[in-house]
Amino acid sequence: MRFVLTRRSGAALIGISLIAYFGIGLHEGMLGVAWPSMSEGFHVTIPSFGVLLAILTVGYGTGSAFSGRLIGRFGAGTVLTASAAAATLGVLGYTLAPNWISLLACAAFTGCGIGSMDGGINSYAALRFSSVITNWIHGFFAVGASVGPAIMTAILVAESSWHIGYLVAAAVFASAMLYFLFTRTRWNLDDDTDVQIPKLRQAATKMSDTLRLRQAWFGIALFALYAGVEVAVGQWTFTVLTQSREISTAAAGSWVTAYYVGLTVGRIGVGSLTGIFQPNRVMRVSIAAGVVAAMLFWADIAPWIGFVAIFTLGLCLGPVFPSLISTTPARIGRAHTSNLVGFQMTGAAAGVAIIPGGFGLIARFTGVGAIPGAIALLTVALLILFVVVERSGRPKPPAGNPVR
Repeated sequence: MRFVLTRRSGAALIGISLIAYFGIGLHEGMLGVAWPSMSEGFHVTIPSFGVLLAILTVGYGTGSAFSGRLIGRFGAGTVLTASAAAATLGVLGYTLAPNWISLLACAAFTGCGIGSMDGGINSYAALRFSSVITNWIHGFFAVGASVGPAIMTAILVAESSWHIGYLVAAAVFASAMLYFLFTRTRWNLDDDTDVQIPKLRQAATKMSDTLRLRQAWFGIALFALYAGVEVAVGQWTFTVLTQSREISTAAAGSWVTAYYVGLTVGRIGVGSLTGIFQPNRVMRVSIAAGVVAAMLFWADIAPWIGFVAIFTLGLCLGPVFPSLISTTPARIGRAHTSNLVGFQMTGAAAGVAIIPGGFGLIARFTGVGAIPGAIALLTVALLILFVVVERSGRPKPPAGNPVR
């Protein structure tokens, strides 16, 4: 049973989480649409996008990996405030960077802030929020990611600078920072009245103990593959459409928006079904349907079919990530949950670094037209790995030390 927050406190923390995830999604959704213009401004090639994504992800992985340790030392509220501040400054840096190297440095700083913020909120959500609430919170990432391409497309169609879009994103992160600052004492997992939740400051379970469990490694791999696929579709679709399928800038932007709208509906709508049906069943059906959608996008039968397919792919992927977060205690045991959430976030960061960055290599050596096929094959791999994780079972507790 999850910890029950008071109505006022719970609503405030959920609301702040929604703003934070909206900002994270806004940042991600803008990037793929802005990249062709950014690459021209910084005098780099289109495939260099993979380098930028890799740097962002290294920063994200570093922030998420150390988020648990920082929270244990300084408290979740302080860490979340500092993380939002780092994201704000990093995104502002995009608009001020004089050259490519400076942009990469700002990307690393931004990624670190987002990673730490993401890890902190997810650790809290896994232990304190229900699967439905967690899906709603992550749904606002998809809302931001849906609005992001639309904003950036409108800016570019109006022949304005991509810098304007990132000023908007910086304003959202700054708002989250202020809200975290004002509520920093409420982000507390050390409440003595909640005996069911392991206290972060006491580090009851060693990280090495968690990493000895095969279920932990299965979970890390699943997050890496899922996150890589989700981000790769969002970041590369615009480039595939405009450079391989000769679709206009405005139309391609609407396709990317449709993908993120699908993610939004998937997390808020389909994700709500996890309160009625078993989350694993919802995820299994969603991923299987996503395989079909990815195959149709790859087939390129007709533009309208591709548009529906990319929306459906977002719809099917939507509930997977937050539902995996919410089911972490059931897969690994509550004593290992805080550790594994951080490791899974780091795994997700690795997937985002490797898969979209790998697509940059595909674009360089075989052309961007090969990317939809790679997406389809990876969704098949995602379904197989999910079934393996589902059947791996929960780790057996050592004698005299039951996993709660």
